[in-house]
Amino acid sequence: MDWPVNSITDDARVKWNTAMKFLIPSKFDVNRAIDLYITHEVNINITLKNRRYLNDFLFRLFVKLKILIKFG
Repeated sequence: MDWPVNSITDDARVKWNTAMKFLIPSKFDVNRAIDLYITHEVNINITLKNRRYLNDFLFRLFVKLKILIKFG
């Protein structure tokens, strides 16, 4: 995977500031920067998914507790 320079769509391009955030810590080693970027994106997606699961779980727990208090 590489960062396209001449892409037709903006979705396929990484913004300059984003590219610099990953290039500077990797000392401008493009392959390391790409690996770092991919790891970052995967971790963000996992965190968002976990947050949704946690919210769903807490909501279901709240509903069950409300039912138990009402009929218990």
